[in-house]
Amino acid sequence: MQTMPPTDEPNGSASIDNTAFERLASLPPGTDKETLISTIDGAVNQVVSELTNQEKGPLPGDLLLKVKTSLNFLEQCLEFKDQEFTSFAKKRANELQSALSNTIKRIQEAEKRSASKPKAEPKPEAEPKPKAPAKEEPAFGPKAFLYPREEKILINYAYERLCKRLSFLRGDTIKVENGKAVPVSGIRNDGVAAFFLISPAFPEILRPAFEELIQTKRTLFSRRVYIHTNKNDSDEDILNLYQETYHRDIDGIIALAFDDWAGELAKANIQGAGLPQEKRVIGGKKKEDDDGGIGSSLKKVFSFGGTKEKENKAKTKKTDTPDTPPIRIHKEWQSLENKNIISLSQHFSFSMISYAIQLNEKQFETEYECIVQIVDQQDEPDVGPVITNLSRLYKFYDNIFFDLVILVLFQRKNSFDINMLQAACMSQNFVVERLPLTMDELRRRPMEHAKHILRVLKDRADKATVRQALKDYFHVHETIHASKVGKRIQASENLLKRQIDKLEGGVKKVVQEILDIFIEVNTLKQRQEEDGVFLGEEILETIDVGIDRAVSHLS
Repeated sequence: MQTMPPTDEPNGSASIDNTAFERLASLPPGTDKETLISTIDGAVNQVVSELTNQEKGPLPGDLLLKVKTSLNFLEQCLEFKDQEFTSFAKKRANELQSALSNTIKRIQEAEKRSASKPKAEPKPEAEPKPKAPAKEEPAFGPKAFLYPREEKILINYAYERLCKRLSFLRGDTIKVENGKAVPVSGIRNDGVAAFFLISPAFPEILRPAFEELIQTKRTLFSRRVYIHTNKNDSDEDILNLYQETYHRDIDGIIALAFDDWAGELAKANIQGAGLPQEKRVIGGKKKEDDDGGIGSSLKKVFSFGGTKEKENKAKTKKTDTPDTPPIRIHKEWQSLENKNIISLSQHFSFSMISYAIQLNEKQFETEYECIVQIVDQQDEPDVGPVITNLSRLYKFYDNIFFDLVILVLFQRKNSFDINMLQAACMSQNFVVERLPLTMDELRRRPMEHAKHILRVLKDRADKATVRQALKDYFHVHETIHASKVGKRIQASENLLKRQIDKLEGGVKKVVQEILDIFIEVNTLKQRQEEDGVFLGEEILETIDVGIDRAVSHLS
């Protein structure tokens, strides 16, 4: 769905990027009009962005192909008997044709200026002058940028708009305390950091990166949004213009910018970053791969994978990781992950933020509520109806939607627990590659809960907090199948074993009791295997008694 974004290179060459076209291709039949318009918007924005970056000719063949295919697609959209959709298609087609004409004109004028300049005769006796730094586009220059006020208003508006979308994903509510409205997070707090997109801490973390991201698209914003403002307009007038007329353009450009950042991460091949579909795009695509859905023919046209020879060459080539904004910001966020503030997962991608911006809230909430109602009404946990409904989502929605629904179900305050999360990962109805984020969440749980135990012991937390931490750990420890994450479970045990010699007093005795529980449970499991008798209740009782013993050592 993502990667290999256009870059603002000095020579104006367009890099390979089929991000928006992959998203367009993955739309299933029956997609609603709002989602379809938003997705087409993203594809056209991508082409306009690449045209904007062209400063020298000739135009690359792949870019011309994108322009031609986009115009053909928009022309087909005119056949729909829907006034809003027809108006939208006409508008975007005109903008695309205008962008192409302006680009060709700009390149021709640049060539004329270059040809008219007389060539100076070289002076061998003179020392070569140092090369002047490459000039930035006028919109990027701190002195030449014409819209600082408009940009500041846009940043505040777009950031607040994105924060509301993230609040929606968290399921936040408002309650009244002492006559004041107080926001309440819908994410459960079990001591383990939530997935970054739905973490209550993420909006504040995002702000500096968001401002930097907006500035990277100054040229595009200037030509698409800022140019329509007036210097005599008040701040309120400009804000109203953004809200009423250009909100769709703003969302599209920001989503494109996050996709560009996702492409840079995937291209750099950074460990712990990149969704499977992004890595497939970077490494080339097999001809027989076809997910179907709306625009599947476009997907075939725009699978810009190179030849096998090029792919092999790319794999063997080793380069230093560039210090670009997305790579730097990813490192900064990784340090926050190490402090248990947010969880990035092993498949982090900025495209998740892009996806959130373009998400259909009504559609997402409908599917979420459908499953939550089933789960919350059950007297005894039953994964069957849950898997049945997830199977429906699996058939009719794209990978990220499916993966994100499961993550939100698990991390919001409801009865969807680790057992149901595991059932989704182990179901034979699903291809595991389609839920990488869910699998990452399942894998990390044993170790993260073990770390949480050590944190609450170090912080001298009260007995109730320690007891809950122990219960959560052993629930995960006994629920998750070793066939899926056996090494992670063993690693969590080893972590606790290594800490025993570093601790003292009651805290040390608590950890020793945990190790004793491991021994007692393993003995029961061995008996169960040898005798062929189910000892599940005895195992749970052993854990409960062991937890009581452990907590009793705390003062």
